[in-house]
Amino acid sequence: MRIHTLLSPEAQLAPQRIAAASKLAWHAHDQAYAAIVLRGAYMEAGDGGRYRAEPGQVLVHPPRSGHANWIDGNQVAVVNVPLSIADGLRLESGSVADPDALRAEILRAPEDAAAIIGQRVRPSHRPEQDLPDLLAAALAAPEAPSLIAWAAHHRVSARTITRHFRSAYGIAPARYRWRVRTLAAWREIVCGTAPLADIAAAAGFADQAHMTRSIATLTGRPPRAWRTPVSV
Repeated sequence: MRIHTLLSPEAQLAPQRIAAASKLAWHAHDQAYAAIVLRGAYMEAGDGGRYRAEPGQVLVHPPRSGHANWIDGNQVAVVNVPLSIADGLRLESGSVADPDALRAEILRAPEDAAAIIGQRVRPSHRPEQDLPDLLAAALAAPEAPSLIAWAAHHRVSARTITRHFRSAYGIAPARYRWRVRTLAAWREIVCGTAPLADIAAAAGFADQAHMTRSIATLTGRPPRAWRTPVSV
């Protein structure tokens, strides 16, 4: 991955500082990037689930991903490393022992940022999940249950779990389900060769037309446009 920018690597990889005890409402990023947490801590809830981000955590955000953040009582310093589409879909989140050393290594060879992250970052343990996290995982499955059925199985009302989910993730369950299903289909289109109708069925869409509308809404381009050669 080469960082394409008019800025110098030092400016591009300068730490971003986020105020203590603040909240960043749900927002989406068109471009892929890896967030290296240098200082402070926060909770991040997004398309890939919920993470406790602390110094040393490296959170990989695939292209088109969305999330909300809740900052703890101290200011956060984080470095966002741009990634290509391919690297954003390939790399996994994890942690490193020395985040400052990781940033310094990337600054020395910004063209090798993705390779460095892939080599240095190790899988990290995710905390025990509560009901909103379990619901998020269920909503990400191709055969996602209805909210009413899921709530009944877990002995909670649909209204209650909807309220808790929105509080934990910053987005309604129905919107979350739409996003993760659409993103799953889009990734298969970008990375694979399966027919579009098969991808739509595997992702849980009623038909290819529904998938086409969802992908066009989320990405601004129809599925077939993502099948043409693009820079990744």
